[in-house]
Amino acid sequence: MIRLPEIGGAVRARRQEVGLSSQQLAAFSGMDAQTLIALENGTLPDMGYSQLAALLQLLSLSFGGLSTSARLTKRGLWMAAKNISVSYRTEISPDLLRGVLQTGSCSPDYTSNIGTFLDETPLELVIMAVEETADDAQARAHIWRQIAGLACQLGSARSALWGI
Repeated sequence: MIRLPEIGGAVRARRQEVGLSSQQLAAFSGMDAQTLIALENGTLPDMGYSQLAALLQLLSLSFGGLSTSARLTKRGLWMAAKNISVSYRTEISPDLLRGVLQTGSCSPDYTSNIGTFLDETPLELVIMAVEETADDAQARAHIWRQIAGLACQLGSARSALWGI
């Protein structure tokens, strides 16, 4: 049986792997930051199943062995690019989305697509796209800052979420 401290350690490792701060993950998951920190430190005495399941899903972790093996088969950047191109004349490619995330700048032709990415794309998919865009946690943390800048520049409805 997997215990809460073990889950907390896996959550911390995965959060760091995708380049998120504990405050960002708390905001993304709707959790109180202190609760998340207690979970990661193994000091949280109890947690509801639905909240825990949502947190694990957000990080692409599964209960079975707390692994991301299922995540590795998904193409998050491709799915995000397709998701933000559905309603627009100009389709954004995964490579173009990767470039926008890395540089924090966007051609006026694609501002609607990127606005959709910032405002409507499920957070689990955003995390997967960021993970695929950079090779290490430091580069991913840089991308999260680029996303915050884009959100501010484009007036994202989720600006507060990205600007943490």
